[in-house]
Amino acid sequence: MLQIGKKVFWLAAMTLVLTSCWSKDKGKGHEEPVLMACRFTEGILTEPSDGSINVQESAFVPSAAEPVTYQLRSDVYGNFSLISSSKPLKLKEGVWYKLENFLFDTHSQPMTDVFFQPNQIEIHQFFYNLLSNNNVVANGISYYYSDYKNGQLLESPVGFTGYFRINKKVEDPELRLILVHVQNGTKYEADGKPNPFDKPSTRVLEFGDLIARIPFGIE
Repeated sequence: MLQIGKKVFWLAAMTLVLTSCWSKDKGKGHEEPVLMACRFTEGILTEPSDGSINVQESAFVPSAAEPVTYQLRSDVYGNFSLISSSKPLKLKEGVWYKLENFLFDTHSQPMTDVFFQPNQIEIHQFFYNLLSNNNVVANGISYYYSDYKNGQLLESPVGFTGYFRINKKVEDPELRLILVHVQNGTKYEADGKPNPFDKPSTRVLEFGDLIARIPFGIE
Protein backbone atom coordinates (compact mmCIF):
# COMPACT_ATOMS: atom_id res chain seq x y z
CA MET A 1 0.00 0.00 0.00
CA LEU A 2 1.23 3.45 -0.81
CA GLN A 3 1.46 5.76 2.16
CA ILE A 4 1.90 9.50 1.72
CA GLY A 5 2.26 11.07 5.14
CA LYS A 6 1.78 14.74 6.01
CA LYS A 7 5.46 15.63 5.72
CA VAL A 8 5.85 13.80 2.45
CA PHE A 9 2.64 15.33 1.14
CA TRP A 10 3.92 18.80 2.02
CA LEU A 11 7.06 18.12 0.03
CA ALA A 12 4.98 16.79 -2.83
CA ALA A 13 2.87 19.92 -2.80
CA MET A 14 6.00 22.03 -2.93
CA THR A 15 7.71 20.05 -5.66
CA LEU A 16 4.54 18.64 -7.27
CA VAL A 17 6.18 15.23 -7.38
CA LEU A 18 4.57 12.38 -5.44
CA THR A 19 6.67 9.78 -3.68
CA SER A 20 5.52 6.62 -2.01
CA CYS A 21 6.45 3.75 0.27
CA TRP A 22 5.12 0.23 0.42
CA SER A 23 3.14 -1.44 3.18
CA LYS A 24 2.76 -5.19 3.54
CA ASP A 25 -0.72 -4.81 5.04
CA LYS A 26 -2.99 -7.05 2.94
CA GLY A 27 -6.29 -6.15 4.61
CA LYS A 28 -7.47 -4.07 1.66
CA GLY A 29 -9.94 -6.46 0.09
CA HIS A 30 -7.76 -7.08 -2.96
CA GLU A 31 -4.30 -8.30 -3.91
CA GLU A 32 -1.50 -5.94 -4.84
CA PRO A 33 -1.43 -5.25 -8.60
CA VAL A 34 1.99 -5.85 -10.14
CA LEU A 35 1.29 -5.47 -13.86
CA MET A 36 -0.70 -2.81 -15.66
CA ALA A 37 -1.82 -2.28 -19.23
CA CYS A 38 -2.99 1.09 -20.56
CA ARG A 39 -4.86 1.16 -23.87
CA PHE A 40 -5.13 4.44 -25.79
CA THR A 41 -7.74 4.92 -28.52
CA GLU A 42 -7.80 8.15 -30.51
CA GLY A 43 -11.17 9.68 -31.39
CA ILE A 44 -13.72 12.46 -31.00
CA LEU A 45 -15.63 13.16 -27.79
CA THR A 46 -18.86 15.11 -27.34
CA GLU A 47 -18.40 16.77 -23.96
CA PRO A 48 -21.34 16.90 -21.53
CA SER A 49 -23.20 20.21 -21.42
CA ASP A 50 -24.43 19.78 -17.84
CA GLY A 51 -21.03 20.00 -16.14
CA SER A 52 -20.96 16.28 -15.35
CA ILE A 53 -17.65 14.56 -14.62
CA ASN A 54 -18.94 11.37 -16.32
CA VAL A 55 -19.74 10.67 -19.97
CA GLN A 56 -21.55 7.87 -21.75
CA GLU A 57 -19.44 5.64 -23.97
CA SER A 58 -21.69 6.65 -26.87
CA ALA A 59 -20.23 10.19 -26.63
CA PHE A 60 -16.92 8.90 -28.01
CA VAL A 61 -16.33 8.02 -31.66
CA PRO A 62 -13.00 6.28 -32.30
CA SER A 63 -10.88 7.28 -35.26
CA ALA A 64 -9.50 4.92 -37.86
CA ALA A 65 -6.20 4.66 -35.96
CA GLU A 66 -5.58 1.37 -34.18
CA PRO A 67 -5.60 1.44 -30.35
CA VAL A 68 -2.17 1.34 -28.75
CA THR A 69 -1.49 -0.63 -25.55
CA TYR A 70 1.40 0.01 -23.18
CA GLN A 71 2.50 -2.37 -20.44
CA LEU A 72 3.84 -1.27 -17.08
CA ARG A 73 5.42 -3.14 -14.19
CA SER A 74 5.48 -2.25 -10.49
CA ASP A 75 8.53 -1.96 -8.31
CA VAL A 76 8.42 -2.95 -4.63
CA TYR A 77 7.09 0.49 -3.72
CA GLY A 78 4.02 0.36 -5.94
CA ASN A 79 5.43 2.70 -8.60
CA PHE A 80 4.61 1.58 -12.14
CA SER A 81 6.82 2.34 -15.13
CA LEU A 82 6.86 1.27 -18.76
CA ILE A 83 8.33 -2.11 -19.60
CA SER A 84 11.50 -1.43 -21.59
CA SER A 85 10.21 -3.09 -24.76
CA SER A 86 7.36 -0.59 -25.07
CA LYS A 87 7.55 1.76 -28.05
CA PRO A 88 7.53 5.53 -27.39
CA LEU A 89 4.01 6.90 -26.96
CA LYS A 90 2.91 9.78 -29.19
CA LEU A 91 -0.18 11.85 -28.39
CA LYS A 92 -1.71 14.75 -30.28
CA GLU A 93 -2.44 18.08 -28.65
CA GLY A 94 -6.17 18.87 -28.55
CA VAL A 95 -7.26 15.34 -29.54
CA TRP A 96 -9.38 13.10 -27.32
CA TYR A 97 -8.24 9.62 -26.31
CA LYS A 98 -10.08 6.84 -24.61
CA LEU A 99 -7.86 5.47 -21.84
CA GLU A 100 -8.54 2.01 -20.41
CA ASN A 101 -6.52 0.69 -17.48
CA PHE A 102 -6.18 -3.03 -16.70
CA LEU A 103 -4.52 -4.43 -13.57
CA PHE A 104 -3.05 -7.89 -13.03
CA ASP A 105 -1.86 -9.80 -9.98
CA THR A 106 1.38 -11.72 -9.40
CA HIS A 107 -0.02 -14.65 -11.42
CA SER A 108 -0.83 -12.36 -14.38
CA GLN A 109 -4.52 -12.81 -13.69
CA PRO A 110 -6.81 -9.84 -14.36
CA MET A 111 -8.04 -8.15 -11.19
CA THR A 112 -9.75 -5.00 -12.45
CA ASP A 113 -13.22 -6.37 -11.64
CA VAL A 114 -12.30 -6.55 -7.95
CA PHE A 115 -12.25 -2.74 -7.81
CA PHE A 116 -15.87 -2.61 -8.99
CA GLN A 117 -17.26 -4.42 -5.97
CA PRO A 118 -19.60 -2.04 -4.07
CA ASN A 119 -17.28 -1.62 -1.08
CA GLN A 120 -14.28 -1.03 -3.36
CA ILE A 121 -15.99 1.52 -5.61
CA GLU A 122 -16.53 3.81 -2.66
CA ILE A 123 -12.84 3.93 -1.70
CA HIS A 124 -10.99 3.88 -5.04
CA GLN A 125 -10.45 6.62 -7.61
CA PHE A 126 -7.89 7.26 -10.34
CA PHE A 127 -6.46 10.78 -10.61
CA TYR A 128 -4.67 12.14 -13.67
CA ASN A 129 -2.11 14.90 -14.22
CA LEU A 130 0.13 16.14 -16.99
CA LEU A 131 3.72 16.49 -15.77
CA SER A 132 6.47 18.60 -17.33
CA ASN A 133 10.00 18.23 -15.98
CA ASN A 134 8.46 16.46 -12.95
CA ASN A 135 6.07 19.34 -12.21
CA VAL A 136 2.29 19.26 -12.49
CA VAL A 137 0.98 21.43 -15.34
CA ALA A 138 -2.16 23.26 -14.23
CA ASN A 139 -5.05 22.50 -16.59
CA GLY A 140 -2.64 20.48 -18.68
CA ILE A 141 -5.28 17.87 -19.51
CA SER A 142 -9.05 17.49 -19.57
CA TYR A 143 -10.59 14.22 -18.39
CA TYR A 144 -14.01 12.57 -17.99
CA TYR A 145 -14.77 9.32 -16.18
CA SER A 146 -16.69 6.60 -18.02
CA ASP A 147 -16.83 3.46 -15.88
CA TYR A 148 -19.54 0.90 -16.47
CA LYS A 149 -20.90 -1.92 -14.34
CA ASN A 150 -23.54 -4.35 -15.55
CA GLY A 151 -24.08 -2.18 -18.58
CA GLN A 152 -24.78 0.96 -16.55
CA LEU A 153 -22.64 4.09 -16.32
CA LEU A 154 -21.34 4.54 -12.77
CA GLU A 155 -22.07 7.90 -11.19
CA SER A 156 -19.25 7.25 -8.73
CA PRO A 157 -15.97 7.98 -10.56
CA VAL A 158 -13.35 5.25 -10.50
CA GLY A 159 -11.28 5.91 -13.61
CA PHE A 160 -10.41 2.55 -15.08
CA THR A 161 -12.07 3.85 -18.24
CA GLY A 162 -12.22 7.49 -19.25
CA TYR A 163 -11.42 10.10 -21.89
CA PHE A 164 -8.63 12.67 -21.82
CA ARG A 165 -7.14 15.42 -23.95
CA ILE A 166 -3.74 17.11 -23.86
CA ASN A 167 -4.34 20.86 -23.65
CA LYS A 168 -0.78 22.18 -23.75
CA LYS A 169 2.53 21.39 -25.42
CA VAL A 170 5.20 21.13 -22.73
CA GLU A 171 8.76 19.93 -22.31
CA ASP A 172 9.47 16.40 -21.07
CA PRO A 173 5.75 15.46 -20.81
CA GLU A 174 4.49 12.57 -18.71
CA LEU A 175 1.01 11.34 -17.89
CA ARG A 176 0.73 10.51 -14.18
CA LEU A 177 -1.93 8.14 -12.86
CA ILE A 178 -2.61 7.74 -9.15
CA LEU A 179 -5.04 5.11 -7.85
CA VAL A 180 -5.99 6.09 -4.32
CA HIS A 181 -7.28 3.63 -1.73
CA VAL A 182 -9.07 5.55 1.01
CA GLN A 183 -8.27 3.98 4.37
CA ASN A 184 -10.96 5.67 6.48
CA GLY A 185 -14.40 6.60 5.23
CA THR A 186 -15.06 7.05 1.51
CA LYS A 187 -13.53 9.05 -1.31
CA TYR A 188 -16.26 11.68 -1.00
CA GLU A 189 -15.56 14.97 0.72
CA ALA A 190 -17.73 16.74 3.31
CA ASP A 191 -20.00 18.11 0.57
CA GLY A 192 -20.69 14.56 -0.64
CA LYS A 193 -18.75 15.07 -3.88
CA PRO A 194 -15.60 13.29 -5.08
CA ASN A 195 -12.40 15.20 -5.76
CA PRO A 196 -11.77 16.52 -9.30
CA PHE A 197 -9.81 14.18 -11.57
CA ASP A 198 -6.63 16.27 -11.22
CA LYS A 199 -6.88 17.60 -7.65
CA PRO A 200 -7.00 14.83 -5.02
CA SER A 201 -7.24 16.12 -1.47
CA THR A 202 -4.64 15.47 1.22
CA ARG A 203 -7.06 13.08 2.91
CA VAL A 204 -7.52 10.71 -0.04
CA LEU A 205 -3.81 10.84 -0.89
CA GLU A 206 -2.85 9.43 2.49
CA PHE A 207 -3.10 5.87 1.16
CA GLY A 208 -3.07 4.42 -2.33
CA ASP A 209 -2.57 1.40 -4.52
CA LEU A 210 -0.31 2.69 -7.27
CA ILE A 211 1.39 5.55 -9.05
CA ALA A 212 2.15 5.20 -12.76
CA ARG A 213 4.09 7.61 -14.96
CA ILE A 214 3.98 7.32 -18.73
CA PRO A 215 6.38 9.50 -20.75
CA PHE A 216 5.19 10.51 -24.20
CA GLY A 217 5.76 12.90 -27.07
CA ILE A 218 3.26 15.59 -28.10
CA GLU A 219 2.51 16.00 -31.79
